[in-house]
Amino acid sequence: MCQNIIPWRYPIEEFTAFVYGLIIGFFHPDIFYIVSTGIYFIIVYLIIQTDKSYFLIPTEAIFTLLVFGLFEIFLIRGYYIKKYGQILDLISAFLWFFIFYLIKIASKNKLGLADIRLTLALCMLIGYPKALFFPTAASFSGIIYYAITKGKKAFINKTKVPFGVFLGLTFLIFRIF
Repeated sequence: MCQNIIPWRYPIEEFTAFVYGLIIGFFHPDIFYIVSTGIYFIIVYLIIQTDKSYFLIPTEAIFTLLVFGLFEIFLIRGYYIKKYGQILDLISAFLWFFIFYLIKIASKNKLGLADIRLTLALCMLIGYPKALFFPTAASFSGIIYYAITKGKKAFINKTKVPFGVFLGLTFLIFRIF
């Protein structure tokens, strides 16, 4: 045995993943939804950890989400979505992509391109109509978090925010319901 103490966050993270899996299984007993959500959970967890530590979202992770998202939209959800459903999923995702890209240009590159791409991928995975509210909920959760943890300093000092963390956490919550 290595005699190292296990950090307290590992059992908490594993328990959280277990509870998340139970909730997903309870609300969505469809095996395709459960498996795809498990894959997304792993990818989003890696994105959250990387963005939180390095303010970086790996392009490979975003690409993987996009590929799985297109696969889910057209092959898995295609059986369940009524006429034009996939088009609405893509329109709502690209709508936010273009809005965030305009914000990036207007704010002189203060919003990262990876955050914009991640928003596109996650909106596509959530689908219409939830995707219309998703980035707003993610932004609101980030504002609330920094207002509670840092107070006025977060807004006065122009704190750099890992937006991918809040996008990922909001996606996992939206994926449940």
